[in-house]
Amino acid sequence: MASMTPILLRCSLLLLLLVQSTHSSVTPKPKNAIAEEHEPAHPSSSSTYIVLTNHLAKQSKFDTLDRWYASMLGKNSNRIRYTYGTVMHGFSVRLTDGEAQRMATVPGVSRVYKDRLYHIHTTRSPWFMGLHDDFGAWPDAEFGDGVIIGLVDTGIWPERASFSDAGLSPVRSTWRGKCVDAPGFNASLCNNKLVDAKSFVTADSSPRDVEGHGTHVASTAAGSEVPGANLFKFAGGRASGVARKARIAMYKACIPMKDCPNSTLAAAIDAAVSDGVDLISISIGDTARPFYDDLLAVATFGAERRGIFVVLSGGNYGPKASCITNVAPWMTTVGRREPGADGGGLLLAGTQSDYPRDSEAGRHRAGIEHPRGLVRCRLAI
Repeated sequence: MASMTPILLRCSLLLLLLVQSTHSSVTPKPKNAIAEEHEPAHPSSSSTYIVLTNHLAKQSKFDTLDRWYASMLGKNSNRIRYTYGTVMHGFSVRLTDGEAQRMATVPGVSRVYKDRLYHIHTTRSPWFMGLHDDFGAWPDAEFGDGVIIGLVDTGIWPERASFSDAGLSPVRSTWRGKCVDAPGFNASLCNNKLVDAKSFVTADSSPRDVEGHGTHVASTAAGSEVPGANLFKFAGGRASGVARKARIAMYKACIPMKDCPNSTLAAAIDAAVSDGVDLISISIGDTARPFYDDLLAVATFGAERRGIFVVLSGGNYGPKASCITNVAPWMTTVGRREPGADGGGLLLAGTQSDYPRDSEAGRHRAGIEHPRGLVRCRLAI
């Protein structure tokens, strides 16, 4: 019997090897997995990338786009940060540079963008446009009553008097957005003026504004009328947004006291369109670049295709040539001349290479024309 022990031992080892071999054959590594299985979820050399896909290329074996996206990453699908499915299709994910290059070759992937930062932009426009309380565009449009403006910015300070809903009717029943409780922000702070507030910033889940830019922009666009406003009893008067009866939906996409990653901006725009806003206002930008290489241009194009009007700021830079940002033809780009700067007047898009010269302003070729010559790129948005 003792002589049988080595034979039994060898048979046991052979059986164990067969079991291991069989197990590995039924759980293969996904064929298109880009990330290596032994790598950590967030390798130190990784960066955030945005992967745009052709959703029509999804294979039928994947019942959802999310599962298709996960298959591209194998066991590292937990690296995915956001998925986009309204204004565009794709996801943002942490990848090394090498993984990003390989991701660009995966069937169904249209383009891979490395995340980059956009910068916030930021005065008596109603008077410049000739708006009046008693006649013209303001009363004809009922001061924007019922229109929902989606603002993508640094968040909002809801207790401000500009966001009172006194005298406003309930928001329309088809509105899909809603406020939720978040750190330092109670959902009850929303009302018939502030109809939604969300944060897409990973490190700051509260839509509360700690920087002030989003609050300023929101009150400028759609703040309620506040009589007797003043700054320590100076500059007293009535404060009011341009569309003071419009509703505000705030989508926080900027890191407090820093800038705004385009992966987060895209997620905010995607959510705004899904919620059902009427228009999107973005006072954020970067240097102009080819549209296909500008994710903000790609996301806003998707919003326009769904019938959402998009308005963006022209930037705070200049005076110099080619300093205006957000110039895609589907964007309405707005700005105003800085008080005291040369070359004031109505701004019209120009297409010619040569423009009339107007003192110092005529020496700058920014591609923007007005009746008296060329505008200097000195904007205050």
